[in-house]
Amino acid sequence: MSLPEWSYLHGKPQQSARFKQQPEDFVVIEDMGFEPDGAGEHILVYVRKRGENTAWVAGLLAKAAGVQRSAVTWGGLKDRNAVTEQWFGIHVPGKDEPDLSSVESDSIQILKRSRHSRKLRTGTLKGNSFTILLRELAQVEDDAERALYERRIALQRRRSLNILRAGQLLYVAISCFVGTSLAVSIDTFSGHRLGSTPIWLAS
Repeated sequence: MSLPEWSYLHGKPQQSARFKQQPEDFVVIEDMGFEPDGAGEHILVYVRKRGENTAWVAGLLAKAAGVQRSAVTWGGLKDRNAVTEQWFGIHVPGKDEPDLSSVESDSIQILKRSRHSRKLRTGTLKGNSFTILLRELAQVEDDAERALYERRIALQRRRSLNILRAGQLLYVAISCFVGTSLAVSIDTFSGHRLGSTPIWLAS
């Protein structure tokens, strides 16, 4: 089946390359933004996997830990056709440290693990870093054209950084708003015993 001739928004690409020919061409490293606190009924496990999807690895961890599949959580799904590093959370209330060695293989390695007091929920991560390898990249012979592409790449990097910073500022703003709202509500129900605390939070 042949594909239709789609129009290009910014003109036909002047270069071509092959992407994700093998898992090592796309590397994803997860950043939770915090470290496990070392105590609690949850175990956080940092896993490197190659060519494995997140849900499958979660099932292996659940089986090894002797818990239901629903007791294993993660902060975000990761691409299967890639080499990825990410955290999993295992809820093991009242249990000793489980032996997770059966999970490890040529494609799955447990890099570290630690106890934690809270459940690892979807979205509980600071972000991801990506390393992308393009193969068979067509060469650009014209120096001016090459310089144009390099400027476009630099512009996209700056835009990505600005979007990331804007997201972080939005997170802080929402947190402050929620904190202020809670303080005002508590102050109201407690007969205004918090004094100037709500005003300080709102300032």
